[in-house]
Amino acid sequence: AADYVSKQHLGRLGPAVLGGLRKAHEDAERLRAEKERIAAEAKFRTLVEQSLTGIYIIQDDRFVYVNPKLAEILGFSPAEITAAPLLDFIHEEDRQQVRENVRKRLDHEAESIHYTLRMLHRGGQVIDVEAHGSRAEYNGRPAILGTLLDITERKQAEEALRENERLLRLVMDLVPHHIFAKDAQGRHLFANRACAAANGLTPEQMVGRDVDER
Repeated sequence: AADYVSKQHLGRLGPAVLGGLRKAHEDAERLRAEKERIAAEAKFRTLVEQSLTGIYIIQDDRFVYVNPKLAEILGFSPAEITAAPLLDFIHEEDRQQVRENVRKRLDHEAESIHYTLRMLHRGGQVIDVEAHGSRAEYNGRPAILGTLLDITERKQAEEALRENERLLRLVMDLVPHHIFAKDAQGRHLFANRACAAANGLTPEQMVGRDVDER
């Protein structure tokens, strides 16, 4: 009888041991996966924190996260930025555009949007930025994850170049001699007013034409 009881217990013990081993294995796998997730998040945060590009997360009409570079671009601390409404940092004339672009992504009308806008620096100056953001989830809720570049110097350089081109064109139009440039196919890339007038055209009409100057 004792031998029979022992066999009964052993018969029940087998599945119990297997179940315990299976649970221990599952717990170990879960722990390993959690450690890998934590390590990946730490690596990602390090990359984001050290990025030379501004990185942000927008949720509930405010920045809920900004990296150090974005804080540097605006001249505020990350805590100051996340404590204020998003539109406080947007130039008044660009606020409607920002509202609409945020809405489109959250409403699935656009997966991502790339555009330029003006923002306000802590020192009071207006800065030009280029933003690229996509719909994402943050803490289980819809949000926008994006990047921000300060393009103020680039815009100023482009404006200076346009102004220099305008002045150069003005000077060449005042010169009574024919001034022009052609491409390899003989088409006009540029012609001053005297050159165009000699051909009975305006400078704009000369561009792209193969005309022999008189």
